[in-house]
Amino acid sequence: MCLLLETIRVENCIAEALEYHQRRVDRSRFALFGKQSPLVLSDLIDTEAIPGEGIYKCHIIYGKDIENISYMPYIPRVVNRMKVVDAKRIVYDHKYADRTAFEKLKSENPGFDELILIQDGLITDTTFTNIAIWDGTKWYTPERPLLNGTRRQKLIDEGRLFPCEIHYSELKSYSKISLINSMLDLGDCTVEMELIDFSD
Repeated sequence: MCLLLETIRVENCIAEALEYHQRRVDRSRFALFGKQSPLVLSDLIDTEAIPGEGIYKCHIIYGKDIENISYMPYIPRVVNRMKVVDAKRIVYDHKYADRTAFEKLKSENPGFDELILIQDGLITDTTFTNIAIWDGTKWYTPERPLLNGTRRQKLIDEGRLFPCEIHYSELKSYSKISLINSMLDLGDCTVEMELIDFSD
């Protein structure tokens, strides 16, 4: 059975953006297992299990049913050097727990903190985040990501992020890139374009 992963930011004992995570869990379980009865995340997350204030990652592994729930302090990754890599046939339309394809790409490209993935010449995601790019006026995000993340969708709904088709050849015309996911808001992890390797 394929397992799925949901990573939820819990700050000062408050689970963030639960409605977006709930929608994704419901969609994935219905698409993959035909399940219609929801796993109610607000009932499953036990904030009392978190020892104190601060930012924590709540990891939920699930399939038809819950497999495991864990909590760990959030330690941000340091991302400076990035490389553009062809992701070829990687399919990640649901947030699968199996990340073997991404780990393989990273092992094939040592010396970089993170990879920017392209398919058919278009920018998609990194191996662990969605992407936002800055043109000096607005933040844009690839129209066709590998996975529509919860943070990405929330930022679009709030009018802070604008989807558009971004070709690999156009990326250099933007000034910087921000990595976004459930733990990273817009601007939390930003890399200037001169630190990106475009050799691929």
